[in-house]
Amino acid sequence: LRIAQAGERCGAMGVVASNERRTPRHWALFRRRARPFALKHVLDARKRFADVYAESGSFLIGRRQYFEVFTDYDLENVHQGQFLSLALELFSIFEQEHTGIADVREIFCLLALIAHKSPLSARLEAIFPLFGPAMTEER
Repeated sequence: LRIAQAGERCGAMGVVASNERRTPRHWALFRRRARPFALKHVLDARKRFADVYAESGSFLIGRRQYFEVFTDYDLENVHQGQFLSLALELFSIFEQEHTGIADVREIFCLLALIAHKSPLSARLEAIFPLFGPAMTEER
C-alpha cells in the first residue's frame, strides 16, 4: 500500500515511472509555451540579461528580472497582437524551493536546446558563454 501511495504522489508531481513513456507535464508545458523562441530570440534575451548581470553579478533572478529578460518588445516579434514573452507561469518550473529565485542559466539552456530551425552547434555556442569566465564574453 505504501509503495502504491508513493507512486501516486510521484505521478502527481510529474515524475513518470521508468516503464512509461509519457512526457512530464512541466516539460510539455515549457515546450509548448517556449515554441515561438528561435535562437535569435534566445540571443536577444541573453543580451538583455547582460544588463541584469552587470548590475547584480549573479545568475539568480527573481520574477521581475525574468519578465524583463524574457519579454521582447521588438515590434518585429509581435505575434497575434502580443509581444514575444516567455510565460511568467514557467518561472515556477525553475524556481528554487519556492524562494522566488531561479538560475537563469537553466532557462537559457532549455530555450537554446529547443530553439527551432537552428543547428545544434549554434544552440550550444549560444549557451556556452554562460558557463565561462565572463558571461557577456563572445567566443
